[in-house]
Amino acid sequence: GGETLVQGKTYSTNWKPSGFPSDALLNISYTDFSTNTSYTIAQNVLVRDGFYSWTVPTTILGDKFKFKVVYAQNLSISDSSDNYFSIVAPPPPSITVTSPNGGETWIKGQTYNITWKSSGLPSDALLSIEYVDVSTIGGIHYTIPQNVLASTGSYSWTIPTTALTARYKMRIYTRDTSVTVVIDYSDNYFSIVVPPPPSITVTSPNGGETWI
Repeated sequence: GGETLVQGKTYSTNWKPSGFPSDALLNISYTDFSTNTSYTIAQNVLVRDGFYSWTVPTTILGDKFKFKVVYAQNLSISDSSDNYFSIVAPPPPSITVTSPNGGETWIKGQTYNITWKSSGLPSDALLSIEYVDVSTIGGIHYTIPQNVLASTGSYSWTIPTTALTARYKMRIYTRDTSVTVVIDYSDNYFSIVVPPPPSITVTSPNGGETWI
């Protein structure tokens, strides 16, 4: 009771047996009490196992479900969830750019990690990464890599020395046309700048010292 299960995900249904023979078997089902419809999950599961892995159907939604386990050799012995659990649809797929996400100053010729978080995408989903020059009307898009696995969560990028000194936003989006197009940009601008000129700073002696 009180749990929220997501369509298509796999969960462990658990029970605690007491006083059964070692070969006792259970039948497992769940009931949608909003329609009074019962669905069989499995039959003849060993009671002593204490659990059964169950993948939630993608066709069922609601908030008034209960599990039921029944001793197969004596149907009068059973137990159900004390209260209702819910089945909900999975959240829509998403990508969130985490770095650069605004305020960073990155230097031409140096290497940085572009990072993101993804959710709800297939394990083999591919991404494209672009940096967008927002100093121009409509923005100019420069492609970094294509076909990067979303599941990696990061890409090591050496900034071209030819990149313009400007403000940018990182843009990451799905390339696979078989999945819903998902796009995210950096929340704010980051900057690409030229490397600082070489310098030397004397730190000691720097004034006021008395050396013998």
